[in-house]
Amino acid sequence: MLLSRGVPPGCLTAFQYTGLMTVLEADDLLFDADDVRRLFQLSGANVTDSEIDGILKESAGYPLGVAITARCMSPDKPWTPELVARVFREVFLYFETAIYRRFDLPVRRFLLELAPFESFDLEMARMVSGDPRAGERLDWLLRYTTMLRYDDCQRFHFWSGFRAFLLWEMEREYTEEKRKALFSRGGLYAFNFALSYPEYVASVYLDAPVLDLKSWPRQGSTEQAQMFAEYSLTPETLAAFRDNPLDNLAEFFALKLPLLVIAGDADETVPLSENAGVLLDYCRREGIPVESVVKPGCGHHPHSLEDVGMIVDFVKSHS
Repeated sequence: MLLSRGVPPGCLTAFQYTGLMTVLEADDLLFDADDVRRLFQLSGANVTDSEIDGILKESAGYPLGVAITARCMSPDKPWTPELVARVFREVFLYFETAIYRRFDLPVRRFLLELAPFESFDLEMARMVSGDPRAGERLDWLLRYTTMLRYDDCQRFHFWSGFRAFLLWEMEREYTEEKRKALFSRGGLYAFNFALSYPEYVASVYLDAPVLDLKSWPRQGSTEQAQMFAEYSLTPETLAAFRDNPLDNLAEFFALKLPLLVIAGDADETVPLSENAGVLLDYCRREGIPVESVVKPGCGHHPHSLEDVGMIVDFVKSHS
């Protein structure tokens, strides 16, 4: 008998395919109604059929959740919403100690950034987390845990019980403002995320955004080398690249997402005339309403405004 938190090693799959090895996955170990009834009998706790249905619904048959429920209901305690909340807390505290805190900090942050989404693909994971190693982290989670599942060959989702834990953990670790905000980590990412996943976006705030990769990163810089690697580009193919935000303005504005743009007219790092200025000119030509502030004499920094009330009102009005 071999026990593992992930899939069997590749060297053993031949035994599985030939029928010489039986693999029991996590879902195979979930309790059904008969299992729940038997466990409660062994625990000396009385339980009705309707309570068993409720326990299965809340626990999804997860053995730890069922076992804690049986302990909490013995002897002769009713199955109530308060008891359910107690069980969830005990399960989540176990997850936190036995699983979550064993991951290093970048993995924990990666998990929390993805928790709000019911499903996601690799590109979405990269955008949301801002983690250049997103692909490696997903591969590691698939290989060494049972918490991440495939929707299909390209999309993933967390096991429902673990996602519920991550959302609980997010409530504890993040402020309300942090939970509501998707930090753009750059206008380029924010624009592309909104274009690809508009169902997750209420409004878009672009601050001194990069909207054309020919404008930034600076030629010959370390950032440009990283960009070439990420986008599979070269100095020769960059000129013909047609997937910049400025190349997709018609598609973006067809989504009718509220947009706020703030930029400085003296920005030498990300020139206004090559980025946000092109977008604003497009809006004027097409008669598209957009809120904008062009800060006279301001460079790439500082971002935002001295009085952020306008930004806060914009976000709140479209939440």
